[in-house]
Amino acid sequence: SVNTDYPRHNGQNQALRDGSARLGEATSLIARNEKGLLGSDAHFQGLGYSSLGDAHGIKQGTLNTYLRTAFEHGARILPTTHVERVTTAAGQATGAEATHTTAEGRQLRITVRARCVVVAGGAVQTPALLLRSGLRHPHLGQHLHLHPTVIVSARYPQAMHSWHGPSMSIVNDTYTRLHGTNYGVKLETPPTHPGLLALALPWRGGQPHRQLLHGADHLGSFIVLTRDRDGGRVSVDKHGTPLINYTLSDFDRANMLVGVQAAAAIHVAAGAHTVHLPHGTLPTLRASGGVLHNPEVLAQLPQLGWRPNQFGLYSAHQMSTCRLGGQAATHPVRPNGETVEVRGLFVADGSAFPACSGVNPMLTIMALTHYLAQELKNNWPS
Repeated sequence: SVNTDYPRHNGQNQALRDGSARLGEATSLIARNEKGLLGSDAHFQGLGYSSLGDAHGIKQGTLNTYLRTAFEHGARILPTTHVERVTTAAGQATGAEATHTTAEGRQLRITVRARCVVVAGGAVQTPALLLRSGLRHPHLGQHLHLHPTVIVSARYPQAMHSWHGPSMSIVNDTYTRLHGTNYGVKLETPPTHPGLLALALPWRGGQPHRQLLHGADHLGSFIVLTRDRDGGRVSVDKHGTPLINYTLSDFDRANMLVGVQAAAAIHVAAGAHTVHLPHGTLPTLRASGGVLHNPEVLAQLPQLGWRPNQFGLYSAHQMSTCRLGGQAATHPVRPNGETVEVRGLFVADGSAFPACSGVNPMLTIMALTHYLAQELKNNWPS
Protein backbone atom coordinates (compact mmCIF):
# COMPACT_ATOMS: atom_id res chain seq x y z
CA SER A 1 0.00 0.00 0.00
CA VAL A 2 3.05 2.32 0.02
CA ASN A 3 2.77 4.41 -3.14
CA THR A 4 3.18 7.76 -4.87
CA ASP A 5 0.03 7.37 -6.95
CA TYR A 6 -1.60 10.61 -5.94
CA PRO A 7 -1.87 13.27 -8.64
CA ARG A 8 -3.26 16.02 -6.41
CA HIS A 9 -1.34 18.22 -3.98
CA ASN A 10 -2.58 20.88 -1.61
CA GLY A 11 -1.64 24.51 -2.09
CA GLN A 12 1.59 24.61 -0.13
CA ASN A 13 2.97 21.35 -1.55
CA GLN A 14 2.21 22.59 -5.06
CA ALA A 15 3.98 25.85 -4.20
CA LEU A 16 7.05 23.94 -3.01
CA ARG A 17 7.06 21.98 -6.24
CA ASP A 18 6.47 24.95 -8.55
CA GLY A 19 8.82 27.36 -6.79
CA SER A 20 11.64 24.81 -6.68
CA ALA A 21 11.20 24.07 -10.40
CA ARG A 22 11.40 27.76 -11.27
CA LEU A 23 14.70 27.96 -9.40
CA GLY A 24 16.03 24.83 -11.11
CA GLU A 25 15.86 22.70 -7.96
CA ALA A 26 14.59 19.13 -8.10
CA THR A 27 11.79 17.81 -5.91
CA SER A 28 10.51 14.32 -5.25
CA LEU A 29 7.18 12.77 -4.37
CA ILE A 30 6.99 11.42 -0.82
CA ALA A 31 5.75 7.84 -0.66
CA ARG A 32 2.58 7.48 1.40
CA ASN A 33 0.99 4.45 3.05
CA GLU A 34 -2.72 4.48 2.27
CA LYS A 35 -5.46 2.08 1.22
CA GLY A 36 -8.80 2.83 -0.36
CA LEU A 37 -7.96 6.41 -1.29
CA LEU A 38 -10.46 7.79 -3.80
CA GLY A 39 -10.25 10.93 -5.88
CA SER A 40 -13.18 12.48 -4.05
CA ASP A 41 -13.03 15.89 -2.39
CA ALA A 42 -14.05 14.25 0.90
CA HIS A 43 -11.05 11.93 0.86
CA PHE A 44 -8.69 14.69 -0.31
CA GLN A 45 -9.82 17.06 2.40
CA GLY A 46 -9.78 14.34 5.04
CA LEU A 47 -6.11 13.60 4.40
CA GLY A 48 -5.29 17.02 5.79
CA TYR A 49 -6.60 15.99 9.20
CA SER A 50 -5.04 12.52 9.33
CA SER A 51 -2.49 13.66 11.92
CA LEU A 52 -5.45 14.29 14.26
CA GLY A 53 -7.51 11.21 13.33
CA ASP A 54 -8.55 9.31 10.23
CA ALA A 55 -12.27 9.53 9.57
CA HIS A 56 -12.10 7.31 6.46
CA GLY A 57 -9.69 4.60 7.68
CA ILE A 58 -7.29 5.28 4.79
CA LYS A 59 -4.09 5.83 6.72
CA GLN A 60 -2.19 2.60 7.31
CA GLY A 61 -0.70 3.53 10.66
CA THR A 62 0.17 1.26 13.56
CA LEU A 63 -3.46 1.06 14.66
CA ASN A 64 -4.43 -0.57 11.35
CA THR A 65 -1.31 -2.72 10.93
CA TYR A 66 1.07 -3.88 13.66
CA LEU A 67 -1.27 -3.55 16.63
CA ARG A 68 -4.10 -5.29 14.82
CA THR A 69 -1.84 -8.16 13.72
CA ALA A 70 -0.42 -8.52 17.22
CA PHE A 71 -3.89 -8.58 18.76
CA GLU A 72 -5.05 -11.22 16.27
CA HIS A 73 -2.10 -13.38 17.36
CA GLY A 74 -2.92 -13.15 21.05
CA ALA A 75 -1.12 -10.03 22.23
CA ARG A 76 -2.69 -8.27 25.21
CA ILE A 77 -2.65 -4.50 24.78
CA LEU A 78 -2.98 -2.15 27.76
CA PRO A 79 -3.53 1.48 26.73
CA THR A 80 -3.37 4.32 29.30
CA THR A 81 -0.69 2.41 31.18
CA HIS A 82 2.45 3.98 32.65
CA VAL A 83 5.45 1.70 33.14
CA GLU A 84 7.45 2.71 36.21
CA ARG A 85 10.34 0.32 35.81
CA VAL A 86 11.65 -2.86 34.28
CA THR A 87 12.28 -5.49 36.95
CA THR A 88 15.54 -7.42 37.05
CA ALA A 89 17.21 -10.18 39.04
CA ALA A 90 20.91 -11.10 38.91
CA GLY A 91 21.43 -8.94 35.79
CA GLN A 92 18.49 -10.50 33.93
CA ALA A 93 15.22 -8.78 32.96
CA THR A 94 12.23 -10.42 34.64
CA GLY A 95 9.28 -8.19 33.69
CA ALA A 96 7.86 -4.76 34.40
CA GLU A 97 5.80 -2.82 36.94
CA ALA A 98 3.17 -0.36 35.76
CA THR A 99 0.01 1.55 36.63
CA HIS A 100 -3.05 1.10 34.42
CA THR A 101 -5.86 3.67 34.39
CA THR A 102 -9.25 2.17 33.54
CA ALA A 103 -11.94 3.86 31.44
CA GLU A 104 -13.64 4.81 34.72
CA GLY A 105 -10.50 6.49 36.00
CA ARG A 106 -9.48 3.81 38.52
CA GLN A 107 -5.78 3.08 38.82
CA LEU A 108 -4.62 -0.53 38.97
CA ARG A 109 -1.14 -1.81 39.74
CA ILE A 110 0.14 -4.11 37.00
CA THR A 111 3.01 -6.59 37.29
CA VAL A 112 4.22 -8.34 34.15
CA ARG A 113 6.54 -11.33 34.41
CA ALA A 114 8.52 -12.19 31.29
CA ARG A 115 11.66 -13.98 30.15
CA CYS A 116 12.67 -10.93 28.13
CA VAL A 117 11.44 -7.33 27.87
CA VAL A 118 11.38 -5.08 24.79
CA VAL A 119 11.22 -1.31 25.38
CA ALA A 120 9.89 0.89 22.57
CA GLY A 121 8.97 4.20 24.19
CA GLY A 122 10.86 6.50 21.84
CA ALA A 123 14.03 8.54 22.27
CA VAL A 124 12.71 10.44 25.31
CA GLN A 125 10.72 7.85 27.26
CA THR A 126 12.92 4.79 26.58
CA PRO A 127 16.07 6.19 28.25
CA ALA A 128 13.92 7.59 31.06
CA LEU A 129 12.46 4.14 31.75
CA LEU A 130 15.88 2.50 31.65
CA LEU A 131 17.27 5.10 34.05
CA ARG A 132 14.32 4.55 36.41
CA SER A 133 15.10 0.84 36.19
CA GLY A 134 18.64 1.31 37.48
CA LEU A 135 20.70 1.26 34.28
CA ARG A 136 23.65 3.64 34.46
CA HIS A 137 25.57 3.36 31.21
CA PRO A 138 27.46 6.68 30.75
CA HIS A 139 26.02 7.17 27.24
CA LEU A 140 22.42 6.30 28.17
CA GLY A 141 20.28 9.36 27.40
CA GLN A 142 23.13 11.11 25.60
CA HIS A 143 23.35 12.00 21.86
CA LEU A 144 19.72 13.17 21.63
CA HIS A 145 18.98 14.27 18.07
CA LEU A 146 15.76 16.17 17.36
CA HIS A 147 15.76 17.09 13.66
CA PRO A 148 15.32 20.73 14.76
CA THR A 149 12.80 22.45 12.53
CA VAL A 150 11.60 25.98 11.82
CA ILE A 151 8.63 27.13 9.76
CA VAL A 152 8.70 29.68 6.93
CA SER A 153 5.19 30.90 6.07
CA ALA A 154 4.09 33.06 3.16
CA ARG A 155 0.96 34.76 1.95
CA TYR A 156 -0.22 34.06 -1.60
CA PRO A 157 -2.72 35.91 -3.80
CA GLN A 158 -4.78 32.74 -4.24
CA ALA A 159 -6.42 30.68 -1.53
CA MET A 160 -4.13 27.86 -0.36
CA HIS A 161 -6.42 25.90 2.01
CA SER A 162 -3.33 24.15 3.30
CA TRP A 163 -5.27 22.19 5.90
CA HIS A 164 -6.72 20.03 3.11
CA GLY A 165 -5.00 17.27 1.17
CA PRO A 166 -1.82 15.32 1.98
CA SER A 167 0.02 17.47 4.49
CA MET A 168 3.39 16.33 3.16
CA SER A 169 3.67 15.09 -0.42
CA ILE A 170 6.67 16.98 -1.89
CA VAL A 171 10.28 17.22 -0.68
CA ASN A 172 13.24 19.32 -1.85
CA ASP A 173 16.60 17.64 -1.01
CA THR A 174 18.85 20.24 -2.68
CA TYR A 175 20.38 21.34 0.64
CA THR A 176 20.85 18.03 2.46
CA ARG A 177 24.67 18.00 2.10
CA LEU A 178 26.05 21.44 2.86
CA HIS A 179 29.67 22.59 2.86
CA GLY A 180 30.99 19.19 1.78
CA THR A 181 29.43 17.37 4.74
CA ASN A 182 26.60 14.88 5.13
CA TYR A 183 24.65 17.43 7.17
CA GLY A 184 22.11 19.93 5.91
CA VAL A 185 18.37 20.47 5.64
CA LYS A 186 15.32 19.09 3.90
CA LEU A 187 12.54 21.40 2.71
CA GLU A 188 9.04 19.99 3.19
CA THR A 189 5.60 21.13 4.31
CA PRO A 190 3.89 20.71 7.70
CA PRO A 191 0.33 19.93 8.76
CA THR A 192 -1.26 23.38 8.71
CA HIS A 193 -4.33 23.82 10.89
CA PRO A 194 -5.28 27.17 12.47
CA GLY A 195 -4.20 25.94 15.90
CA LEU A 196 -0.77 24.89 14.62
CA LEU A 197 -0.40 28.16 12.74
CA ALA A 198 -1.26 30.11 15.89
CA LEU A 199 1.46 28.20 17.72
CA ALA A 200 4.11 28.49 15.00
CA LEU A 201 3.77 32.10 13.82
CA PRO A 202 5.88 34.58 15.83
CA TRP A 203 3.93 36.49 18.49
CA ARG A 204 4.01 40.26 18.07
CA GLY A 205 0.91 41.06 20.10
CA GLY A 206 -2.78 40.21 20.01
CA GLN A 207 -3.89 42.41 17.13
CA PRO A 208 -0.99 41.56 14.77
CA HIS A 209 -1.48 37.86 15.51
CA ARG A 210 -5.17 38.14 14.76
CA GLN A 211 -4.41 39.82 11.44
CA LEU A 212 -1.97 37.06 10.51
CA LEU A 213 -4.47 34.32 11.26
CA HIS A 214 -7.39 36.18 9.68
CA GLY A 215 -5.78 35.43 6.33
CA ALA A 216 -4.83 31.84 7.18
CA ASP A 217 -6.56 30.50 4.07
CA HIS A 218 -3.97 32.32 1.94
CA LEU A 219 -0.95 31.14 3.94
CA GLY A 220 1.36 28.38 2.75
CA SER A 221 4.16 27.04 4.94
CA PHE A 222 7.42 25.17 4.41
CA ILE A 223 9.47 23.50 7.11
CA VAL A 224 13.26 23.53 7.27
CA LEU A 225 14.20 20.16 8.79
CA THR A 226 17.82 20.10 9.97
CA ARG A 227 19.93 16.98 10.31
CA ASP A 228 21.61 17.97 13.57
CA ARG A 229 25.22 16.95 14.06
CA ASP A 230 25.42 17.98 17.72
CA GLY A 231 23.01 16.34 20.15
CA GLY A 232 21.47 16.92 23.55
CA ARG A 233 20.60 14.76 26.53
CA VAL A 234 17.69 13.05 28.30
CA SER A 235 17.89 12.57 32.08
CA VAL A 236 15.29 12.12 34.82
CA ASP A 237 14.38 14.19 37.86
CA LYS A 238 13.88 12.82 41.37
CA HIS A 239 10.40 11.61 40.39
CA GLY A 240 11.68 9.77 37.31
CA THR A 241 10.16 12.30 34.90
CA PRO A 242 12.19 12.86 31.70
CA LEU A 243 14.22 16.06 31.45
CA ILE A 244 15.44 17.26 28.05
CA ASN A 245 18.55 19.38 27.65
CA TYR A 246 19.14 20.55 24.09
CA THR A 247 20.68 23.67 22.60
CA LEU A 248 21.05 24.21 18.87
CA SER A 249 24.79 24.37 18.07
CA ASP A 250 26.41 27.04 15.91
CA PHE A 251 27.08 24.43 13.22
CA ASP A 252 23.49 23.23 13.06
CA ARG A 253 22.08 26.76 13.29
CA ALA A 254 24.17 27.86 10.29
CA ASN A 255 22.78 24.99 8.23
CA MET A 256 19.26 25.78 9.38
CA LEU A 257 19.59 29.41 8.25
CA VAL A 258 20.72 28.30 4.80
CA GLY A 259 17.46 26.36 4.66
CA VAL A 260 15.42 29.36 5.81
CA GLN A 261 16.87 31.52 3.05
CA ALA A 262 16.22 28.77 0.50
CA ALA A 263 12.63 28.30 1.66
CA ALA A 264 11.98 32.02 1.40
CA ALA A 265 13.38 32.12 -2.13
CA ILE A 266 11.12 29.22 -3.16
CA HIS A 267 8.06 30.99 -1.73
CA VAL A 268 8.89 34.09 -3.78
CA ALA A 269 9.48 32.04 -6.93
CA ALA A 270 6.11 30.30 -6.39
CA GLY A 271 4.29 33.65 -6.36
CA ALA A 272 4.03 34.62 -2.69
CA HIS A 273 3.87 38.38 -2.06
CA THR A 274 4.71 38.28 1.67
CA VAL A 275 7.09 35.90 3.47
CA HIS A 276 7.26 35.67 7.28
CA LEU A 277 10.66 34.56 8.53
CA PRO A 278 10.84 32.37 11.67
CA HIS A 279 12.20 34.85 14.20
CA GLY A 280 10.54 36.53 17.16
CA THR A 281 10.95 39.94 15.55
CA LEU A 282 8.95 38.64 12.53
CA PRO A 283 11.21 39.92 9.72
CA THR A 284 9.02 40.09 6.62
CA LEU A 285 9.88 39.92 2.95
CA ARG A 286 7.88 41.68 0.22
CA ALA A 287 7.73 40.42 -3.34
CA SER A 288 5.76 40.59 -6.58
CA GLY A 289 6.01 38.71 -9.84
CA GLY A 290 8.60 36.36 -8.41
CA VAL A 291 10.96 39.25 -7.51
CA LEU A 292 12.04 39.99 -3.93
CA HIS A 293 11.86 43.72 -3.10
CA ASN A 294 13.86 43.80 0.16
CA PRO A 295 16.64 41.18 -0.18
CA GLU A 296 18.65 42.94 2.52
CA VAL A 297 16.25 41.56 5.14
CA LEU A 298 17.07 38.03 4.02
CA ALA A 299 20.80 38.74 3.87
CA GLN A 300 20.81 40.10 7.43
CA LEU A 301 19.04 37.05 8.87
CA PRO A 302 22.21 35.41 10.32
CA GLN A 303 22.96 38.64 12.27
CA LEU A 304 19.77 38.38 14.33
CA GLY A 305 19.91 36.80 17.77
CA TRP A 306 19.23 33.05 17.55
CA ARG A 307 19.45 32.11 21.20
CA PRO A 308 16.77 29.98 22.92
CA ASN A 309 13.33 31.66 23.01
CA GLN A 310 14.28 34.23 20.39
CA PHE A 311 12.67 32.09 17.69
CA GLY A 312 10.31 29.14 17.44
CA LEU A 313 12.19 25.84 17.21
CA TYR A 314 10.43 22.49 16.88
CA SER A 315 11.42 18.83 16.81
CA ALA A 316 10.35 16.73 13.84
CA HIS A 317 11.76 13.40 15.12
CA GLN A 318 13.69 12.20 18.17
CA MET A 319 16.45 9.55 18.12
CA SER A 320 19.80 8.12 19.28
CA THR A 321 19.59 8.28 23.11
CA CYS A 322 20.16 4.50 23.51
CA ARG A 323 22.36 4.07 20.52
CA LEU A 324 23.13 0.63 19.18
CA GLY A 325 26.68 -0.41 18.33
CA GLY A 326 29.56 -2.79 18.74
CA GLN A 327 31.56 -0.78 21.29
CA ALA A 328 30.10 -1.43 24.73
CA ALA A 329 31.93 1.50 26.31
CA THR A 330 30.16 4.07 24.11
CA HIS A 331 26.94 2.28 23.09
CA PRO A 332 24.33 1.26 25.71
CA VAL A 333 22.76 -1.28 23.32
CA ARG A 334 24.45 -4.18 21.55
CA PRO A 335 24.05 -4.77 17.78
CA ASN A 336 21.36 -7.38 18.56
CA GLY A 337 19.26 -4.79 20.43
CA GLU A 338 20.04 -6.11 23.92
CA THR A 339 21.23 -3.65 26.55
CA VAL A 340 24.85 -3.95 27.66
CA GLU A 341 23.90 -3.88 31.35
CA VAL A 342 20.90 -6.24 31.55
CA ARG A 343 20.43 -9.55 29.75
CA GLY A 344 17.06 -10.08 28.11
CA LEU A 345 16.30 -6.34 28.01
CA PHE A 346 15.97 -5.03 24.44
CA VAL A 347 15.43 -1.63 22.83
CA ALA A 348 13.48 -1.42 19.56
CA ASP A 349 12.74 2.17 18.56
CA GLY A 350 14.38 5.34 17.27
CA SER A 351 16.43 5.72 20.44
CA ALA A 352 18.61 2.83 19.18
CA PHE A 353 19.76 4.73 16.06
CA PRO A 354 23.58 4.96 16.09
CA ALA A 355 23.35 8.46 14.56
CA CYS A 356 20.83 11.02 13.37
CA SER A 357 19.02 9.73 10.28
CA GLY A 358 18.49 13.00 8.43
CA VAL A 359 15.20 11.68 7.03
CA ASN A 360 11.83 10.69 8.45
CA PRO A 361 12.83 7.68 10.62
CA MET A 362 9.62 5.65 10.25
CA LEU A 363 10.90 3.13 7.69
CA THR A 364 14.26 2.83 9.47
CA ILE A 365 12.52 2.11 12.77
CA MET A 366 10.36 -0.52 11.06
CA ALA A 367 13.43 -2.16 9.49
CA LEU A 368 15.39 -2.03 12.75
CA THR A 369 12.60 -3.57 14.80
CA HIS A 370 12.07 -6.29 12.18
CA TYR A 371 15.77 -7.12 12.36
CA LEU A 372 15.71 -7.20 16.17
CA ALA A 373 12.59 -9.38 16.13
CA GLN A 374 14.51 -12.04 14.24
CA GLU A 375 17.06 -12.09 17.06
CA LEU A 376 14.28 -12.59 19.59
CA LYS A 377 12.65 -15.38 17.58
CA ASN A 378 15.92 -17.23 17.10
CA ASN A 379 17.38 -16.90 20.58
CA TRP A 380 14.38 -16.32 22.86
CA PRO A 381 11.72 -18.77 21.58
CA SER A 382 8.40 -18.77 23.38
